[in-house]
Amino acid sequence: MHLNLSSNFNEVHPHIRIENNDDNNVFGLYQNSNGDPAVYSGWKIGEKYYVDLGVTFWESVKGGWIHPWFRGGYKINDHINIFTSPVVAYDENNQSEVGGLIGIEFTL
Repeated sequence: MHLNLSSNFNEVHPHIRIENNDDNNVFGLYQNSNGDPAVYSGWKIGEKYYVDLGVTFWESVKGGWIHPWFRGGYKINDHINIFTSPVVAYDENNQSEVGGLIGIEFTL
């Protein structure tokens, strides 16, 4: 769910993620809020409560391909996480908006 944003965004983000538990690296491919494919790479810090930090790669409406990526989460069990992330988006008038994303993630 997107918070404090006026634009209509994709609310479902299909996602493939690979985690390397030895060095906490994460890598993934997902459908972003604009409905476009995006790739990310970074680190996961923590286990039950965690923070993901890194960069994501996708073409934004303002141009540019490399964007900071951050999300914090809570692992409910081995198959369900809840998370939150800051969002910077652009409205129909190309004005920037700051909001957030809250979600639930189901894993295999």
